[in-house]
Amino acid sequence: MGVINEIVRIQDIVWAATDGGVLRYDVTKRSYTRFTRADGLPGNEVLSAVSDADGNLWFGTNGDGLSKFVVSANRFESFSTFRELELNDLVADGDHLYVANNVGISLFLMDVERVAENYRQFGSLPRDSAVAAVAVFGGRVWVGTDGGLAWANLAESNLQDPQAWSTAERVGNVTSLLVASDTLFAAADRSILRWDTTLKRWLTEVPLGTVTSLGMYDGSVVALRKEGISHRLSRGNWTTIPFSGNVRTLSRDGSALWIGTYEGLTVLGDDQPPPLGDTPANHFYQMTLSGDGDLWVASMPNDQTVPPKGVFQFDRTRWWVHDRTTGTPSDLAVAVETDRFDQLWVGTWAHGVAVLDTQRRWHHLNQSNSVLRGITQPDAPTFVVVSDIERDRHGNLWLANVQAGLVVMDGFPPVLSYLNTQQIIGLAPGRDMSRLAIGPDDLKWIGTPQDGLIMFDDGGTPFEGGDERAVVLNTGFDPRLGSNRVTAVYSNEAGVVWIGTDNGLNRVRYRYDRLTGNFEISSWREYRLQHGLLSPVITDIEGDTEGNIWAATKGGLTQLKANGLLVLTYTTANSPLIDNRIESLLYDRDEGELWVGTFDGLARIQISGGSIKAAAPNASAYPNPLRLSPAASTRLTISGIPEGSSVSIFSVDGHLVRQLEAFYRENSVTWDGTNEDGRVVSSGVFYYVATDLQGSSTRGKFAVIRDR
Repeated sequence: MGVINEIVRIQDIVWAATDGGVLRYDVTKRSYTRFTRADGLPGNEVLSAVSDADGNLWFGTNGDGLSKFVVSANRFESFSTFRELELNDLVADGDHLYVANNVGISLFLMDVERVAENYRQFGSLPRDSAVAAVAVFGGRVWVGTDGGLAWANLAESNLQDPQAWSTAERVGNVTSLLVASDTLFAAADRSILRWDTTLKRWLTEVPLGTVTSLGMYDGSVVALRKEGISHRLSRGNWTTIPFSGNVRTLSRDGSALWIGTYEGLTVLGDDQPPPLGDTPANHFYQMTLSGDGDLWVASMPNDQTVPPKGVFQFDRTRWWVHDRTTGTPSDLAVAVETDRFDQLWVGTWAHGVAVLDTQRRWHHLNQSNSVLRGITQPDAPTFVVVSDIERDRHGNLWLANVQAGLVVMDGFPPVLSYLNTQQIIGLAPGRDMSRLAIGPDDLKWIGTPQDGLIMFDDGGTPFEGGDERAVVLNTGFDPRLGSNRVTAVYSNEAGVVWIGTDNGLNRVRYRYDRLTGNFEISSWREYRLQHGLLSPVITDIEGDTEGNIWAATKGGLTQLKANGLLVLTYTTANSPLIDNRIESLLYDRDEGELWVGTFDGLARIQISGGSIKAAAPNASAYPNPLRLSPAASTRLTISGIPEGSSVSIFSVDGHLVRQLEAFYRENSVTWDGTNEDGRVVSSGVFYYVATDLQGSSTRGKFAVIRDR
């Protein structure tokens, strides 16, 4: 679920706002429930949480708006008013919800569900200051910013007037505010402050250094510091609670202290919860399936833009993390693959290859016990990088050994192995490799971050040299490539290779003669933004058994037919995708499922009739409402309808607006918001009727909001 940002306890339920959605823990049942975008959250990065007087939960996200969880209905209701804002803190006061964000605070009226006012300047503090904390105490609203504290009387007629606010700027950065009984506390730069209601000014409670979170334990204030957790015994008298772990936030409700860490929930003063069984990060990179159906995921991309977390394993019930603490030789996992004996191979960015055998014992291959070699620029013989691993149809493992060459091994422990040097594969010394693909014609395709794509033929003798051939496809070879930065490559058809770059997707048909070494391009098809891609950056390519090619991009998931026809790009707006920033793809042939690893979670999508099947068993329309504006290209998707249905869209007064047809074997249609004359419809409620080939009908309704 990622990092826990805030904790709210309501009786026997603990709610946690995390970087991977909302986590619900039932103290009595000792069970977890996870909520993500797929369950109705507007976004998975949840920064803040609070409960209201009715027992409902409110959650603030990072850029995706505000969400209310209606407990009685067990559903989320989302409000897009705060989109593009970081909702750092929430406080409920009667029907008023104060929303602290990165440009001020807003007053949201919960009973009518709208914003009443926005407050952007607090006295002499800079306008649009980011507010980290907000509180209501003593008839005033209080805010904490990186420039100090500010407060205003709620009886003031105009809080939008900067002069209505008093400030305390010398206290420095304020990260947390807490009302404990009849006292207001603030966590400032170097100390805990306490508001004195008699003197009407801030006093130093105790100099604790940097405090990142305030909470309550056994009826008293606690403070989270880098050195640990401090507990207030009486005014000015604090003690340290022994605690180890990477702590992020503290709870503010009840006698027990619930603690949010980077690994999950823990508690002082109550029974410990069971392990969460989740990944420590919410980013999912290269994936593979083992013979028992377990999913294995590398925790890092090749560019090392996220902290290393080892390898994640999902056994269809829970997640397990394999890192140095559990015996894995390296946490820098960037590639995963299984061999013919179902042993797991992990390519790392520094430590060669880690191999997990069928007895769950880890082994290590590096420059000292294999043909693998370290990087040469700079010269570091023990820094062994393996950026990708692929298994060919003969069971051999091919490894992209960065700055050394292409390595092949017959298994683990390797009996036969061979290093095809940089010179053999057509790369200059010190140049890098990124991804590999092996086609059904046994040709190896090597993607590079600077030098385009390399076609490599081992001559049919992978463990012998002398008969290899290599062809470099770069923008000099053919300018249609668009970029020499190859980010993905895929080949499941002899004579065809799909190439992903940071400037689009390419489908290349070729002819190659091993005897003569002659390589020719038969056809080249480019896909750019103007051809239907929502992002030019291709991160992965995968094929399925339904005749589709799936291209992962930074802007969504693009579906193409094997013949090159671009069908549709799926996004969070028109599909059950969790996030548009897709990092990896894996097709499970046995289950007919496409695993989609994103920058904000992992999705498993059923491929039905060659298209994405919505998770709901009945027909549904999304996004609902459909927002139409000149700057947006949002479409409505009606999914879950019988295959090949005709769909009629009617206005609320019964007039036919548009007639649509689902393709053969597909159970969804999309609508661009126009009528039969091509004009954009007005705002209102619309109905759809989906009729299958046997004449049976499915009905539903949705709303359209047209921005002026």
